[in-house]
Amino acid sequence: MNLSSILISYFYQYPHAMFITNRCGMIEYINPVFETISGYNRNELIGKNPRLFQAGVHDSDFYEELWKTILSGKEYEGNFLNRNGSGETISWKERITHLFGMRRGIFQISYVKSIFLRMRRS
Repeated sequence: MNLSSILISYFYQYPHAMFITNRCGMIEYINPVFETISGYNRNELIGKNPRLFQAGVHDSDFYEELWKTILSGKEYEGNFLNRNGSGETISWKERITHLFGMRRGIFQISYVKSIFLRMRRS
């Protein structure tokens, strides 16, 4: 078993919700826990931008700080009010990590987003 196979297996068995985007910000992978927590299935998310989760609650300063942090190579952790698959606004505590890797000889930046908490907003 090669390293790639081990990492993919780990990703799909990881007990927390995760998704990975490509350098263009489009979702490439989601694990089964993410499907359960988000209320979206894999086919609805692959190739989509994570903006589809936005509930319109956070202002541009919030996202500017997020991008400034992760593009500097640091991990971002915060609470997001997002929409799930049924349109409800829910609170997600997220950790976003900036990963660097090689794919087909092209430098690629990916982001892993883990959701650790799901709370319905009243």
